[in-house]
Amino acid sequence: MKKSFLKTASTQTNTIVDSDTGEILDVTTNKTTYIANSKEEFYLMYSSMVLILKGSSDVKMKLFAALLERYSKGQEFSMSKSLKEIIAKETDCKPRSLDSAFTTLIRKNVVVKINTQLYKINPRHVFQGSSSNRNDALKAILELGCKDC
Repeated sequence: MKKSFLKTASTQTNTIVDSDTGEILDVTTNKTTYIANSKEEFYLMYSSMVLILKGSSDVKMKLFAALLERYSKGQEFSMSKSLKEIIAKETDCKPRSLDSAFTTLIRKNVVVKINTQLYKINPRHVFQGSSSNRNDALKAILELGCKDC
């Protein structure tokens, strides 16, 4: 696995020149850098985060982690009885508790209703893909009339 490394985002050079003589008085260089990681490290961190959420005692967090594992790439889904039963078994939660948690996730705009019985994880909170695809997904959600997204 590759290690994190320092990457230069931009370099800006400022030169101060005496207006009378044209002499260069000072030259400063500002470098903007950030720490970049390999994809493998990102996926490892992402997987660890899902495991932390799944281990939570909060039903909303467990449900969110289960949905995140399945639909983080912006896929639409239906919270069918069979999906609810699968998630209930995985998370050791009662289906009724998942109903309540799902309603809360919708109310808090973590999950957005696309159509009757059709939902999507709000790309504002979680999105796996390019930033331009995320922006397109956000625009689509806003067009649906999601005021708090």
